[in-house]
Amino acid sequence: QEIAITLKAGRLTLEAGGAASNGEPERSDKEFEMEEAKGRPVRRERQVRHYARTLSVGRRVDVDKICASFVDGVLLLTLPKLNPEVLDRRIEIT
Repeated sequence: QEIAITLKAGRLTLEAGGAASNGEPERSDKEFEMEEAKGRPVRRERQVRHYARTLSVGRRVDVDKICASFVDGVLLLTLPKLNPEVLDRRIEIT
């Protein structure tokens, strides 16, 4: 399953599943799996949907140090804060 993570204007968006969101209605596909259990065929079915979630994280994120990884099947995102000295600084006129 493909996962896309974007950060734009202080908003973090996670998208997974089907085609990326482009204004079209949410799509739903079915996946089937056949296997045998105790000598009998078993059909397993599940729906695959597009998932998107947007979170406001503000603009005080150091975009150069963002990292994402999977740990035991869990998506781990690290969004370090910008150093306050970088955000607020006095500019001397020379």
